[in-house]
Amino acid sequence: MKCNDGYDHVAFHVNEFEQCGPDTNWKWSHQGHDDTDMNTDYLCTEVDFVGFRMQADSYYFVDDCNNLKQSDIEQAKAEFLKSLFEKGVCKNSGISYCDIGDVSIECGASESFVYGAQKRQEVKFTFDIIVEPKESHAVDCNKVCDRDDVSERYCKNHCQENYKKMMNKMIRDQLKQAIVEDPAGERINVGDNIQLTSAKSVMVFKSSIDCGRNHSLINGKCVRDCHEPQPLGNGTMTGGETTLGSIYKFSCRIGYRLKGSDSRFCQKNGEWSGIEPYCEEICVRKCHGHPIGDYQSCAGCHYYCTCLGNIRYDKRPCPANLIWDDNAKRCLGSSSTCDNY
Repeated sequence: MKCNDGYDHVAFHVNEFEQCGPDTNWKWSHQGHDDTDMNTDYLCTEVDFVGFRMQADSYYFVDDCNNLKQSDIEQAKAEFLKSLFEKGVCKNSGISYCDIGDVSIECGASESFVYGAQKRQEVKFTFDIIVEPKESHAVDCNKVCDRDDVSERYCKNHCQENYKKMMNKMIRDQLKQAIVEDPAGERINVGDNIQLTSAKSVMVFKSSIDCGRNHSLINGKCVRDCHEPQPLGNGTMTGGETTLGSIYKFSCRIGYRLKGSDSRFCQKNGEWSGIEPYCEEICVRKCHGHPIGDYQSCAGCHYYCTCLGNIRYDKRPCPANLIWDDNAKRCLGSSSTCDNY
């Protein structure tokens, strides 16, 4: 069997799939769980339609591009972005579906260009349009199918490519309307009476797959990805996969106590569950500042040390088969502070 539509097997083992749902013992990866009942070897993970990034150029003219101050350039970029958003670029029925970023300005060649009766220099605005990955089960494939004479099955099988075509066309049409066809977009005013006049042109280049910050491209699909956790100083972490539902476990080396979560799983929002762990040293290296008493030795769990003022008596052995418990402050058959060592 295979995972339901919009889901995939997190470990990508060929022919090792299981139907997720209420009629089985398997859970969706986005459902809450504790680590004891999650079998990550047979986990159906939500996959999303790939996001993509398009680069576009738009041209303006100005009297002298090379003499624009940095403040003028930043203002021009801000006004350019503001104009696009105000004219509805990246919105569909009032809902945002993409973003515009990485705007840059490049002056044309040193020679001037004739614009009407006045010689002006060309200015090129380069910018990216970013469409974030979208949950596949949230897309109505029948609405994005580009053919009316085909079956529902055909639409589902070609849903992702048709969705991308639809989004590409929507972006191109909106940019054309905002930059080329809208007379209100002819000018950008910046600085001290500096005016940039639109050349009424926009070029959109071929898009590239971009899964975004909380996704990774795996087998041609955008899969929720928390990315590898921060390294654990003075400890170890075990895991491997970082996609939705994957689990990492953490432990500290001898002489350190784990603070935070000892186990974390990758959540739907692209963040690790629980609290970021760190290793706190529990063994005593110097007695300065410690009251008189017994403490964990840095030599290992079968040893403890005693502080008398500033004097430390180290490597005092526990009786055979006992280990030091720093919470109980004595040697026991099992320890709440040294059970990982």
